[in-house]
Amino acid sequence: MIERQSGYLAAIKEHHLEPLILKVSFENDTETIVEACIEFIRNNPDLDAIIFATNYLALSGIKAINELELNISKDISIVAFDDHDVFKIYNPSISAIAQPLDEMAKQLFKTLLDKLENKVRLKDLSKVIIQPELILRGSTKRV
Repeated sequence: MIERQSGYLAAIKEHHLEPLILKVSFENDTETIVEACIEFIRNNPDLDAIIFATNYLALSGIKAINELELNISKDISIVAFDDHDVFKIYNPSISAIAQPLDEMAKQLFKTLLDKLENKVRLKDLSKVIIQPELILRGSTKRV
């Protein structure tokens, strides 16, 4: 989550915008998250887009947007991290930042095998950056 927030803040700064962040606990139930989203959207009437940090937050956010009777893409654009099959069938379909799970799995197994075969020391940490894919669908509008 830290990397996602850092990326968001960097993009906001690059475009000279003010960040708006709603933090919700993973421990909250869906209805609590929906209510927090509703309050956040109501308290920020100029909000024109939301990026959800996870797909489960996006599902709660979509519910909140629907309860507020806002039209996704016309009234507010949304993008979700972690693509989900339901995003493809929702109307409008939901834009997503998809993580390349196959490549992540390959890198994970390569790292584990390298450690098991003593190619690298167990205590050595490695950082691998794998670029996600932005999938633009019907929930985003061009500005």
